[in-house]
Amino acid sequence: MNDDARTVRIKEEIFRLSSEPDEATKRSMQEKFPDVPAADLATDLTRGLDDAKNEIWGDLYAYAHKCCEYPPPDHISVTQWWRNKRSHIEPLLTKPQAANS
Repeated sequence: MNDDARTVRIKEEIFRLSSEPDEATKRSMQEKFPDVPAADLATDLTRGLDDAKNEIWGDLYAYAHKCCEYPPPDHISVTQWWRNKRSHIEPLLTKPQAANS
């Protein structure tokens, strides 16, 4: 796959992800913030997930367009960009799980 195809694929996968928080996450947030109405927590979680997806897509879009400059900046492939991005995202995903262990 070339960088253009990879960019399209990543975008499709980002926006295919659900923005609805799972039940375990909603329960955990309700336990941490018992005075906040459950509907408000669910709305905030959904907004947070949407914001995260938009941020990832915005970063990829910006990266892809910077690579179209001439002369090109230090260029890495979209594959390497995605690896770098994931290395920053994945620790955020594992921290809450590690705290519950």
